[in-house]
Amino acid sequence: IRFLWHKSKNEPTVGIIRAFALPIRLYLAALILVSSSQEVGISIIVRQRFSEMTIIVGLVAVLLLLWRLLDVLTRFGEKELTRRGNMSGISILLFLRRAAKIALIVLGVITILGTFGFDVTTGIAALGIGGIALALGAQKTAENFVGSVTLIADQPIRVGDFCKVGSTVGTVEQIG
Repeated sequence: IRFLWHKSKNEPTVGIIRAFALPIRLYLAALILVSSSQEVGISIIVRQRFSEMTIIVGLVAVLLLLWRLLDVLTRFGEKELTRRGNMSGISILLFLRRAAKIALIVLGVITILGTFGFDVTTGIAALGIGGIALALGAQKTAENFVGSVTLIADQPIRVGDFCKVGSTVGTVEQIG
């Protein structure tokens, strides 16, 4: 691609191409394994296991691709926001990146467990009920989370501000 398309050497295109490289190699290796097992004459039971593993490797490849694209796009957005001097936008972007990565991990675990044959609907319902119990038990943590979102949205303090709170003096490096 780099030889045929001159824009592939510029940001963020080069990052996007690099993000696709490993997942494509991973998936192609799994496909070669499955197709070669069919040509060699391995029994149907073993080939079924290879097929299941190909599905799981495909899911992992897609999740890895999404993870890497998320990193590339947020890094590019972070550079643009820094260039414009929008420090509050960087805080929001970093917060959204963390939230998206957590959601991606949860989605990946649920999908892979479903592929292995586990009943994930019961687990999701249990997580919902457990989430309510956890929210009631972790009110202080939830309060801190809401406070963090308020700091990002209202911007009374920004990354790079010099602050004094009690006897602590310093520069704000991250809000989260």
